[in-house]
Amino acid sequence: MPRAPSQLLRDALGLAAATLVLLGLLEAGCRVAGVGAPERIALPPKPPGSFRILALGESTVLGVPEGEYGFVSFLAHELPRMASGRALDLRNLARSGEGSAFVRRTLEQTIDGADLVIVLMGHNEFLVADRTRGWRGALWRLRESSWLVRGLAHATGRDAVAVEPPLPEHIEPVWPGSAYARNVLDGFQRNLDAIVALARARGVPLILCTAPSNVADWPPASLRVARPRADDFARAAQAVRSLLAAGRPGEARAEASAARARLGDDALLLYLEARALRAEGGADEARPLFGRARDLDLVPRRASDEINEAVRKAAGPPGVHLVDAVRILEADAPDGLVGFEEIGDNCHPTPRGHALIGRAIAASMADAGILLSRGAAIGSVEEWLARLDRRLGDEPARLRTRARWLLSNALYAMKTPFFNFEAARRYLDEVRRIAPSDWRVWANLATLSLLDGDVKSGRLELFRATRLRGAPLDPGERGNVPYLAEALSQSGVELPGPSAGGS
Repeated sequence: MPRAPSQLLRDALGLAAATLVLLGLLEAGCRVAGVGAPERIALPPKPPGSFRILALGESTVLGVPEGEYGFVSFLAHELPRMASGRALDLRNLARSGEGSAFVRRTLEQTIDGADLVIVLMGHNEFLVADRTRGWRGALWRLRESSWLVRGLAHATGRDAVAVEPPLPEHIEPVWPGSAYARNVLDGFQRNLDAIVALARARGVPLILCTAPSNVADWPPASLRVARPRADDFARAAQAVRSLLAAGRPGEARAEASAARARLGDDALLLYLEARALRAEGGADEARPLFGRARDLDLVPRRASDEINEAVRKAAGPPGVHLVDAVRILEADAPDGLVGFEEIGDNCHPTPRGHALIGRAIAASMADAGILLSRGAAIGSVEEWLARLDRRLGDEPARLRTRARWLLSNALYAMKTPFFNFEAARRYLDEVRRIAPSDWRVWANLATLSLLDGDVKSGRLELFRATRLRGAPLDPGERGNVPYLAEALSQSGVELPGPSAGGS
């Protein structure tokens, strides 16, 4: 006979309890066996008589997208020249896509034996915090807290770095001043305070760097950002852009100002108004608007003024030194507005930007008597760049390195959340002149042409990419052609057949 509902409930509760017990035992077993253990960084012992420097941060410190251009690489080559024979043990412990919490954990695990710590962070706070939002965030938190889940993810390959996903339907905005934004910024402050406290407690000198970003040539994110009246904002921005492109900055400024009065202080409208002001010769008036545009970006991927002010205030106690990379790059930039000369995308410096930061760190070390003496021959930025050129080899080798850097920047600019197709085309056009036989250049030019509605150019570029590759293109190869699939679908264009790739 059928079981009573009360019996069914008791059976279900018993099954649930047994499942929980089993999961608990599996979790305990993983912890005992060390399966799925949180990552720990263990540095080898410091070589006798050497001076160990730890560089911590995110992709800027790592040197993305071309490590040889990074300021840590500059220091690795320049400090031994100035340190008169002292052995240098320089460890770059940065990681792309991480933020201040990662820097704090890394320093806690590696500070023993360090003679100097260099920290530059602040661009990724909201990128990291996005992992914790919504139901996906709940799953991510479960994975982070459970050794069992981490072990299963590793065993099934689910912890591998994901390729570029398809174009998103929409991007969730971060509203400035919201409780969520405040919580993220407060977390940065706590991590910064803990880093300073740890370095001081261990008596290790600490150099804190502000995090510079491209304010003059990199617009705030706007495409596919979910928000009220998105179409109104898009129409207003396009009207201002059209006037700027037509060489009518005065009208563009008036149009942007009127749109802001009607729609509110939108980051993109502020940026476009600042561009118009600068074009009219009003760089001083444009400067605060560029800064507000960066700080009101609904998809923040650049360190805000609040973050950099926190870094400035944290420096000053004994043993904690400031390298204000933001101000240093501003001093180098035309009109004090940092753009593509110093920062290649939203936040990753150009070779010149990295040389400026590296040289400033070396000067700070000399001023404080850390490894270097006050009379150390630091040299000019131009000298640092000239030595970089010699390290890279002959002219063909230097061009190959630059081509890699340009193509990486182009792909990065195309991707979520930036969709900065103007910058991507700028880089692709330059790398096309250096490496015209690279099929990826033509495939991505085709993507941009098709997304822009230029089917004729897109077809020609697809044919050339296919011929250079010697095989049909694969739209699923998102690492090389991030949005080719979407461009083909949107335009209705088909890929050239196998015959196009023949010799």
